[in-house]
Amino acid sequence: MPLKAPRAGDHRLVYSSKIGGRQIIERDFYYSDGKGGERKETFYLWNSSMDWVVFIMSITKDGKIIAVREFRHGANDFLLTLPGGAPKGTMSPKEVAETELLQETGYRAKTIIPLSPPVWFLPGALNEQTFLFLGLDAEEVAETEHEPNEVMETVLVPLSEWYRKISSHEILDGKVAAISMLALPYLMLGDIKFK
Repeated sequence: MPLKAPRAGDHRLVYSSKIGGRQIIERDFYYSDGKGGERKETFYLWNSSMDWVVFIMSITKDGKIIAVREFRHGANDFLLTLPGGAPKGTMSPKEVAETELLQETGYRAKTIIPLSPPVWFLPGALNEQTFLFLGLDAEEVAETEHEPNEVMETVLVPLSEWYRKISSHEILDGKVAAISMLALPYLMLGDIKFK
């Protein structure tokens, strides 16, 4: 028997954030009860005003990952993560990747490669899709320009150390592990060597 998606019903606004345009909504879904009827379940979902966000893993000419050590509110701690953010105006995903890398780290990548179609990182609760990019031959060209609610510093990590940190659970941000795995074929086939 083929899978049948539940029918989405009404939704109600529970909370609206002044920062980031996010809302918490309560939404009803109706599931088949297997007897011709339906049963209702209510879910709480993050509803973002942004349809998508971007993250970029960039590597310097000498083979170092350009990461950020950033305070992440959900974790209530500093995590080693990657530059990223949301579009402003009519920016394309690639333009967002370039802008966020420059603003958060002061680096600019010579080449930017999209790693996959947009992916969902929390599809059970959040409506944002995420574009993932790989930046190559990045050089420091400017000072950082952090938003008022961004507490972060730039950290350069040798490529081999980066993958060791992922496998030893020193990097706990799931999207960082995902983008690092998607970048691996490009790194293994390219001129970049693990150092």
